[in-house]
Amino acid sequence: MYILYNPQGNTEGHSQQYASNLTNGLIDAGFFVKMVTSRDFNPCNIINKSRFSSYHTEIEDTRSVKKDDSGFMGRLAYGILIVKNNLKSFRALSAAINGSEFKHLSIIGGDTLSNLMYLFFNFGLDKSKCSITIHNADYDLRLYRKDFVRFIFKLTSRLLLKLLIRGRLVVFTHGEVMSANLAVQLRCPVNRIDFYRVPAVASSIPKVIKRDPLAPVKLLFLGVIRFDKGFDILCRCLAELDKSIAFKLVIAGSSAQVGDSYIKDLLELYDLKDRSVLELRYLSDLEVEQFIQDADITVLPYRKTFLAKSVVMSDTARLGTPAIATIESQNGYDVDTFNVGWSFASEDHADLLRALKLAISDVLVSNCRYGFSEYVEAHSPKSVGIQIQSAMEKPYA
Repeated sequence: MYILYNPQGNTEGHSQQYASNLTNGLIDAGFFVKMVTSRDFNPCNIINKSRFSSYHTEIEDTRSVKKDDSGFMGRLAYGILIVKNNLKSFRALSAAINGSEFKHLSIIGGDTLSNLMYLFFNFGLDKSKCSITIHNADYDLRLYRKDFVRFIFKLTSRLLLKLLIRGRLVVFTHGEVMSANLAVQLRCPVNRIDFYRVPAVASSIPKVIKRDPLAPVKLLFLGVIRFDKGFDILCRCLAELDKSIAFKLVIAGSSAQVGDSYIKDLLELYDLKDRSVLELRYLSDLEVEQFIQDADITVLPYRKTFLAKSVVMSDTARLGTPAIATIESQNGYDVDTFNVGWSFASEDHADLLRALKLAISDVLVSNCRYGFSEYVEAHSPKSVGIQIQSAMEKPYA
């Protein structure tokens, strides 16, 4: 029995797709998977349902949880809601653990600090082999000197992580860059941090490569919109492109965390309104795929705090659309390793401008051979399941 704790269910941010692919990979590796998740999780994409079961929390709809960073009261309200939902989710997790003989427990979603506290108080350092996935290696405290709340949050999380890795806890990230960064941040050997790739399945509908050479290049900014995703940086750079370069910027995804006005004001400020298309709402998986298929380039101009591998990056590569990503992140590492786009230095305005010009030029003259098939092979659920199995079953001193 492999217990997979995925409290986010079918949230924005593609938790549904990520958890389903991960489950399929674990089943391929020979496990029976029990997922602890919210009631909005839909198991329709689990291939072998005879080796899958779910244990639901009391949470009905995880998409109703909205983050508000606008001020102290917004953060406080959001924090209280997270605490309440954590109590509901952990109660279900404890019941699932007590009701089964499990071999492994993996925590892949939810609030990191709360997850670490649950592991510490329920398993300590030696009782059972568990794992936690760290989705962003952002524990460099220098990044939070101007934000006392986040500083304390990250400091406490880092201390708990450092303590727990002295025992049998398996710590996963989503790639080589993240593991190396996290090891430095925790001051531990890099071989103590394991990784598995974000699982990806190739589209059954191949991308149409041919494009009208006279049509504007379609640039896609996709996914749940947050400040750390650098939309303002992208707008500034696009405003400085030569006027002869024809492009259309498509912004698709929920703006609940920043507000519609944040997007519209930036487009107005940089005179991009007439060159943009807005779809500011929650997108279904099919809609996400359609936006990526229709785009020429996906742009991920994320800030330095984002060192992770985003599901947007995973989707754009598996669907055959090249991406522009930050070289410091796992996104940029994979762009370069698998030759599926262009990288630039995060928050470096001039370097993003260079990458945009190069990418648009390459698309217009069809100047690249991309490694999409190699990417998909390395990120297949089966390959990911084997990575996880290997890490969970290796001995620890």
